[in-house]
Amino acid sequence: MHEMSLVLRIIDIATEKALLQGAQKISKIELLLGDLSGVMYESLMFSFEIAVKHTLLEDAEVIVKKVPGRGLCTHCNHAYLMNSLHDACPKCSALNPTVIQGREFQVVSIDVI
Repeated sequence: MHEMSLVLRIIDIATEKALLQGAQKISKIELLLGDLSGVMYESLMFSFEIAVKHTLLEDAEVIVKKVPGRGLCTHCNHAYLMNSLHDACPKCSALNPTVIQGREFQVVSIDVI
């Protein structure tokens, strides 16, 4: 489960930023999670629940904004929603689209106290 290592890194980054601001606690953290990022939402949330104990994020609200996958067909230039990286173009059935949205995985904001 690589989500745990991602969560541990997020905790490190958020803690470092909070301490630089002299914060005692992190009250909220907001993340972007793309449907094509390879990160499983349920595993991510489970990992957060375990990993934040005894950290500045222990009681923080975790907000995850999901970003749908979108591709652009390299054959016919049609933009379309994608559920996986292997989805064919619904217009011409071509494979290997350019992914234009949905690979995001980032910390958007951290609220501190």
